[in-house]
Amino acid sequence: MLMPPAEHPRTGIAQAPRATGPGRLLFPGPEAPRQGGNPSHEQHPTRRRPRARPAAADPAARPAAAEPAADSASDSAADSATDRTADRTAAVIAQARSRIDELDRQIIALIRSRTAVSAEVQAARIAGGGARVSLARELEILARYRAELGPQGTEVAMQLLELCRGRAGAARTA
Repeated sequence: MLMPPAEHPRTGIAQAPRATGPGRLLFPGPEAPRQGGNPSHEQHPTRRRPRARPAAADPAARPAAAEPAADSASDSAADSATDRTADRTAAVIAQARSRIDELDRQIIALIRSRTAVSAEVQAARIAGGGARVSLARELEILARYRAELGPQGTEVAMQLLELCRGRAGAARTA
């Protein structure tokens, strides 16, 4: 909507008509400094941000205030919906964390079992006159973890093999 030319309140000089409303275009000029925010929501570089208009000095000239009863009812409904969503989110997170804690307990128990079995294999190899560690076997394990878990699987397998080598393996890598 174009407004008719108006005089500037202080100078009395006629001003050009301006478009009003959402998305109005103003003449290009220096932009206000941006402070964070989502870059996809930033305005076009040739558009200026709308300025806040000062409140009218005459209380009678001010627009009537919105009815607070309607706003507070919609606000309380929005607040309760937000609270319900937050409660559901918290419940889902708590349940998932509980499952993760149980899985971690199981993983730790399995690692301890694997370490014990690995110690038996190492003892048998040494008793038979062989090397404590079989590099060919470790390469098979690394390949299996990499195939199942991707590149990070190799790192997981390396840590697991290091744990299962026992004290001699720790001394060798230290």
